[in-house]
Amino acid sequence: LQMAMLVASGSMTWYLFRWFLAESEMIKLQEKVLYFKTDRSLANSVEFLKLVIGKQKTTSAEWTFSPKGVAQEAVLEYEDEILPEWKIKRRLVIKFAAKSAPNGAVVALEVKAKSPINSFSCKRYAKAIISDLKKDLQELVA
Repeated sequence: LQMAMLVASGSMTWYLFRWFLAESEMIKLQEKVLYFKTDRSLANSVEFLKLVIGKQKTTSAEWTFSPKGVAQEAVLEYEDEILPEWKIKRRLVIKFAAKSAPNGAVVALEVKAKSPINSFSCKRYAKAIISDLKKDLQELVA
């Protein structure tokens, strides 16, 4: 019985430690705006961003894109299964805008997780989008 309690305690500690690191990384990601430079045209840049964001999806939900003034907003609302028969609603919002620049465009991107508690999946989707953008666009230091 002691060995089972030790294993359960260690597993729970490891899960909470991973969750804490994922939460802190997601909070840091939400506190900044990312800027990228591209040689694409303004309209092509926006369509490229929609394509990259749209690739990251769940089986139960799709991204919805809507204009918000000069910016665009992509929203993914989905249910994340924590345990069997226990699901929590998640909402990931990505705001982005492109502005014309010499020899291309500059793109600004902001990530917001609007769930009571962020999850590993919110972090995974946001990180995948950012890493895909870093492959094709040049990141600018703000």
